Amino acid sequence: MLALAVQGRFRHEQSRRMFQQFVPHSYAVLWLRITRLPEKPNFTLRSPNHRRILGPMSWVTDRVAYDERMERIDKTLQSLPYTPAPPAWLSVWEEINVSAQAAVREFNHKKGSEQFRVSAWPNKSVIMEVISLPAAHRVATLVLQVTDEQTGDLGLTCPPVGEGIGRRGKFRMRDGKIKALENFVGVPQPPTTPMTAAEFVRFILEPLLFRTK
Repeated sequence: MLALAVQGRFRHEQSRRMFQQFVPHSYAVLWLRITRLPEKPNFTLRSPNHRRILGPMSWVTDRVAYDERMERIDKTLQSLPYTPAPPAWLSVWEEINVSAQAAVREFNHKKGSEQFRVSAWPNKSVIMEVISLPAAHRVATLVLQVTDEQTGDLGLTCPPVGEGIGRRGKFRMRDGKIKALENFVGVPQPPTTPMTAAEFVRFILEPLLFRTK
């Protein structure tokens, strides 16, 4: 038995020397460490050397955690109802509504009674009506409506007063302003340059609130 053990150790040392002749020293050390591991190695990573060698592999754990987190986020987003983005003209339409409400409210206050009423509120309708009061004779004297939600086109209709003709025409909300399209009917005619929401409200309301005799 002793002879076999000595012969085995001699062969091991001979193999080690032959390996070192062809392999760099660092790899030889690694080979020796691996060959000297016990039959049942302990992988608890208590050794500082083990932690130093396997430490760079932590990016794998980080990447797996990242992928799992992104998968959870994707599932959450897919479960949410789809909400389309608001149209670009919506903010202009809201300004028109707010400006019209303020102008009619100020007019009624100065006159001492409610003579007109705006029937639409921002974010709730694409139709705005200016109603002529008293209640017994309510007439929609002005109707403004979004006629094309893709392009932001507006349609304006003002019924005729007395023997005169009404006003009607089309406008387009774009780049934060309102531009008159061709073939507007009635007076006054709209300006050729784009109007702000406040300028547009004055254009449509002034002939209605301050009628010429």
